[in-house]
Amino acid sequence: MYAIVLGWPDNDVLNVGALVKAKPGITKMKMLGMSKDQYLKFKVSNNGGVEISFPSMSLLKKQCPKGCEWGYVIEI
Repeated sequence: MYAIVLGWPDNDVLNVGALVKAKPGITKMKMLGMSKDQYLKFKVSNNGGVEISFPSMSLLKKQCPKGCEWGYVIEI
């Protein structure tokens, strides 16, 4: 499953509602284009929503080619 994010979230944190209901048993998330072993940290709330912590924008700019600041894909 993939989530497409248009724009960088405020404070590097994205809140996604009811994601756990769509895909129970989530164990890891990764932003496409980042290092193979660099997974995103996330927390599941009581209502099944998920809070995903994005890497700092400065880290992303170092690892991505010019122009990757508009849309992002999370592999779930």
